[in-house]
Amino acid sequence: MGEEALRLESRIPADTEYLAAVGRTFYNYAYLEGVVISTIGILHIHGSAGIPPKQTARALARLLTRSIADAVPPLSDGHRSRLVRFDATFRATIAVRNTLLHARPFTAVGGAQRLGAGPHTWNEQELADAAERFEAAAIEGNDIFHSVLVPRRDGVR
Repeated sequence: MGEEALRLESRIPADTEYLAAVGRTFYNYAYLEGVVISTIGILHIHGSAGIPPKQTARALARLLTRSIADAVPPLSDGHRSRLVRFDATFRATIAVRNTLLHARPFTAVGGAQRLGAGPHTWNEQELADAAERFEAAAIEGNDIFHSVLVPRRDGVR
């Protein structure tokens, strides 16, 4: 299957840059969720087996909170504080992601295709801001995972 076979020539009009921004935003959120799942897996007493499949973001947030609280051995105050901040940041991203996820396509003034819900329209800057917010949270969580949790699991203090 060549590269040409993979191209989709959509009959639905939409700006390529706008679609790329939407895709990047969702990708960054999916990456963030992956970091959350990895964090739960390393903290949870049953590891990754303690994460039921196909959980909503809110269910993952509750499981992350419980995993931080129930970590064995207990987390140091500094590590717990950092994880609690990451947990709060993840929870704050859920509403942003849900607003985008439930947005509907519409034709804006000038004919551009956009996503929106009620009075809220997702323009390129809002998509970039959300993508950066999700990315920053993922990077922070990934840093906690690799600099705190993996060494802790491996017995390096």
